[in-house]
Amino acid sequence: MFQNLYKQIASAALMCQTRISWFESEGHICAKIDVDYNGDVVLINGTELYVRKDSSTHLLKGQDMVDFIRNYQKQTIN
Repeated sequence: MFQNLYKQIASAALMCQTRISWFESEGHICAKIDVDYNGDVVLINGTELYVRKDSSTHLLKGQDMVDFIRNYQKQTIN
């Protein structure tokens, strides 16, 4: 069920960068999700922009998202 949901919300590019492994811990089934970071912008559901900074991930909204995308495009062009 999780993998089907993940396929619905993740882009093809993100899925190619992702490895999911399953394990049991204290009677619970857990998923470990590893994502190879290659510097690209990752969109979930096409509308949410998450940015990784140090050891945390931040959801950008509104003007913060627009500013980030504009700065990213400038860096890519240069």
